[in-house]
Amino acid sequence: MTMDELLALPPAIDIPTAGQALGVSRGRAYQMAKNGEWPFEDIPILKLGKRFKIPTAALLKYLGVEPHNGNTQPSTSEGRSSNTSAMRRQIDPNKRYRLKPSGEIVTGAELLRRRAEA
Repeated sequence: MTMDELLALPPAIDIPTAGQALGVSRGRAYQMAKNGEWPFEDIPILKLGKRFKIPTAALLKYLGVEPHNGNTQPSTSEGRSSNTSAMRRQIDPNKRYRLKPSGEIVTGAELLRRRAEA
């Protein structure tokens, strides 16, 4: 799930969507919720009638994603504006990354270069 997709989630989501964000299959996410095996202590499961819902805010907090509250350029820790999204994970220029959905493998330096051009 991309950062933009995470930030576009509604206030509460279903089990399969939470599983997708956490890298867990739909079936395994349901199985963990049903059997009381949900290992993410910081992410509560709310039972609303027959439905299970996950608070999106708790999921985002667990993943280390902080919405920028509508600012077009979120502030960095130094207080200056940044052109790169503060919600993206930090990229190591020396590490290799597999891009989805193409499967292309690129270095972190190449990813940073592509982001700078965008």
